[in-house]
Amino acid sequence: MNMIRSSEDSTLIRNTLQRWQFLIQEYQLVKAKKHPRYRFVQDFYTANGLQRQNFIKYYNRFLNKPTSSSLLPQKRGPRYKIRRTPGFIEQKVLELRYNGANRYEIHATLKERYNNFTPA
Repeated sequence: MNMIRSSEDSTLIRNTLQRWQFLIQEYQLVKAKKHPRYRFVQDFYTANGLQRQNFIKYYNRFLNKPTSSSLLPQKRGPRYKIRRTPGFIEQKVLELRYNGANRYEIHATLKERYNNFTPA
């Protein structure tokens, strides 16, 4: 008996994409006033168990980049490496901490030297 590895199984992704593609087609029919069942967009949201804010987020993302990958949930939270303090400043902060400076003194010291790169 062959077992399917869950890491290789794309059923959830495929189902998510099919659902969102279907919902977008239905939404466009409602907006064009050609849908046989829904007269108003709010009726469409209610019948499909959607919140307007969430649907519009996915719909606009799809309009900006009409690929199937735009309909999948995106990574949440900040990008770690982009917001990281540069290493040379981090070392300077650690050195000042070791010498007994508090955060206000550290900020003032670094502000004089690094100006725009000073961590808050």
